[in-house]
Amino acid sequence: MHFETNQIYHVYNRGNNKQAIFFTEANYTYFLNKIKTEWKKYCDILCYCLMPNHFHIMLITTKEGCENIILGGKDTHMQNLSKIIGKTLSSYTLAINNQNKTSGTLFQKKTKANY
Repeated sequence: MHFETNQIYHVYNRGNNKQAIFFTEANYTYFLNKIKTEWKKYCDILCYCLMPNHFHIMLITTKEGCENIILGGKDTHMQNLSKIIGKTLSSYTLAINNQNKTSGTLFQKKTKANY
């Protein structure tokens, strides 16, 4: 995903093989709280829709969210917002796998972002 500053994006993904990603009311709350806290310096969330097997989030990017990550003095060509989206989904997957005593992927490989 490549983001431009101060643009509105529709970010979405669904469960791998269209499986559920939310199993309890607490899962919805946990996911939403993660997004609100982890993404807040990289974007402003306009609205969201969490469904049993997928999610939609409308957001406006910030300058910091669109900056590339620099590691060891080298440009990684990965933006802060893209990285945090991946980290959020990965950590949510770990929590759900722990809750359900399962393993493996929860989301489809590519989270999409359209403007």
